[in-house]
Amino acid sequence: MALAMARPWKHPKTGIFWLRKPIPDDLRPLLGKREEKQSLGTRDPNEAKRVHARELAELGERWANLRSGPRALSEREAHELVAPAYEWWVNAHRDNSSDQKIWKSEHFGELWHYHDASKYTDLPFAEQNQRMDEDGYFDLITMEAFCREKVEELLNQRGLKVDALSRQKIERAFGAAIQRASLTLTSAEGFFGGRGRRSSPAHAPQRALKARGAAEHCRAA
Repeated sequence: MALAMARPWKHPKTGIFWLRKPIPDDLRPLLGKREEKQSLGTRDPNEAKRVHARELAELGERWANLRSGPRALSEREAHELVAPAYEWWVNAHRDNSSDQKIWKSEHFGELWHYHDASKYTDLPFAEQNQRMDEDGYFDLITMEAFCREKVEELLNQRGLKVDALSRQKIERAFGAAIQRASLTLTSAEGFFGGRGRRSSPAHAPQRALKARGAAEHCRAA
């Protein structure tokens, strides 16, 4: 039975509106399905139309990217692609900046460098773990894995296919965006004393300058 694809589809049982659109024949083998279905998350017809238009435009962009094949991105394009990550991270940790468990900003300078575990092999087991922890060995591996995971999600969401070098640029740009966000949160926490008490105003400009300088360093990474 034909579906009215140009407008939101209302589920007969839940009343929730959905986007439903047949996938073009040339993309079906790549996507492994015949139809794109996505909940619009609302029962309000006007809101559904607004969200439907936005999601439909993003879907069209995703399909166009899939058709274009692998792309080579410049560093500028990589940073533009992941720019929303800064605001996402700040908003996610604005109220509790100490919850940034996965991101250790103090180790950012060593991110994406080769992490040689062999230098720890001659140490006693207990000392191995201590030295690895002090050097941020496990933290760096976790941070890099986090960047790769989020970039993979982003590329899939946008339908982007990029070459290996471009993927590396995007992963590094994503890490730099998270680092800038983390420094912003840390600066704000320091300004308010980290425990809800405003710290001395005399020290605030110095902290702001340091954070700004570190952020500029990240932007150039």
